[in-house]
Amino acid sequence: MILVIITLMRMLRKNKTIEVYVDRATLPTIQQMTQIINNKSDDQKLISWSRYPISNMGLLKSINATFFTNNSDLIKSLDSLILTDEIKKVIIHGNTLWAVDVVDIIRTIEDFGKSTEIELQFYDDGSARICSII
Repeated sequence: MILVIITLMRMLRKNKTIEVYVDRATLPTIQQMTQIINNKSDDQKLISWSRYPISNMGLLKSINATFFTNNSDLIKSLDSLILTDEIKKVIIHGNTLWAVDVVDIIRTIEDFGKSTEIELQFYDDGSARICSII
């Protein structure tokens, strides 16, 4: 376990960007999965997908990711990373309908008062439009 933590810390020192993927729905999660595959980035990834939990440690290691069963645990981990490393940028991938999840992540980053760049990427499954009509 200690070796894993040390390895992650070394990787983060090289990469000053963290990618965060959060979603509660189906289609945006699939779009986020496609983003990870197409991007092939070495950045550390923090993932919380309600409908598609990932327990395959080999898969997570191959994409340099950690999976969280809920956003609260993801945010705690992100807090720890921001406190212990010089993270320059956080890229947050979220769902347009569940933007509150993204707001909570932004709030925790901003609470540290560091000059961390935040990039937002939203994915939509069409449900936001349906909700606005109803």
